Amino acid sequence: YFIRVGSTKQTPTQQELLRLFQKRNVLQFDETPVIKASMKSIDTEKINSYLSGIGQSPLNDEDTKAIERELTNLSILLDIDNTLYPSLGGILAFGKNPQKYFPSYNIQCGAYKGKDFLSDTIREKDLKGTLDELIEDAIAFLKLTMPQRQIVERGVRRKDEYLYPVEALREGIVNAVAHRDYTISGTAVRLFLFNNRLEIRSPGGLPNTLTLENMQYRQFTRNQMIASFLTGFGYMERRGKGIFRMLKLCEQNSIKCKLSLTPDASEFVVTYRPV
Repeated sequence: YFIRVGSTKQTPTQQELLRLFQKRNVLQFDETPVIKASMKSIDTEKINSYLSGIGQSPLNDEDTKAIERELTNLSILLDIDNTLYPSLGGILAFGKNPQKYFPSYNIQCGAYKGKDFLSDTIREKDLKGTLDELIEDAIAFLKLTMPQRQIVERGVRRKDEYLYPVEALREGIVNAVAHRDYTISGTAVRLFLFNNRLEIRSPGGLPNTLTLENMQYRQFTRNQMIASFLTGFGYMERRGKGIFRMLKLCEQNSIKCKLSLTPDASEFVVTYRPV
């Protein structure tokens, strides 16, 4: 394989080749096996909670073979040459310690007093855990650090409300976790709160035929297994209206929401600003 770089052709790196296959929809990266892990790396109690949420029976703890079959049917385990390995999506959704195998598949959070990183730090934290834990801990971080504003209900009653609508932020965080490019290692989802804006940065450009202009109307899932698990957890809808809903919530709460890519298209950025 070769890729074009300027006027020359070069042999791609392993990561470049993975991204090329994924872009052509030849490879679903979240369905690849994690060779360094085993069935012991999976939290079966968490799977039982997930199964209960989607109306299915729990795993049969007394029958190891039955558990293996069910986890294989769910694609949490993969049979590679008669050996069972967790899938990447399985580890991220149900692993006992996903960051043991993928340290950068986390969320880095920071809150700052000014408009950039040079200003004083209010709080910083690197979040770890499974996909649902990352989402919930990111929301908890924002609730702890976000400013609040007072609104008057019916002309009499005062109510404290977060400056940025929590549900809109949840949609942005879920989108970042679900659709980041997992072939890019060494880079985390990043969440920054400044005094004039809030940013959610997700590794990777837009997949396939999505553009900044059409992404709120079209549905394309880079990581189908991860999206399926997040749907089962109740974080996503199968209709793929998360971006549209996020923009609508921001509009209703007088928040400007901008979707953009970094100049080198290495990150997808959602920026929230008070109007």
